Amino acid sequence: MMTLLEEYKNQNIWRDWDKYIKKLPLNKNQTVYDLGCSTGVVSKLLSSQVKKVIGFDNDRCLLEEANKQKQNNCEFILEDIFTFIKNMMNYF
Repeated sequence: MMTLLEEYKNQNIWRDWDKYIKKLPLNKNQTVYDLGCSTGVVSKLLSSQVKKVIGFDNDRCLLEEANKQKQNNCEFILEDIFTFIKNMMNYF
């Protein structure tokens, strides 16, 4: 049986994240939240186009992998995204 980390690594082989990211209206002044960032592959791609990327995931193993390849303008936080969203909704 494959671990979650192995599954995400396998999925990133065939996913064409660049194709989707090119369609996003990004600029160098933005901070982007990557909710459910898993191994940080998308965060890394976003980091070249924005000021800062903050990735959230609730799996420590996936975030350890994300931190291995993170860019200087990336930060990864161990947090349940549903809790994060609920807290943000209360903030506004």
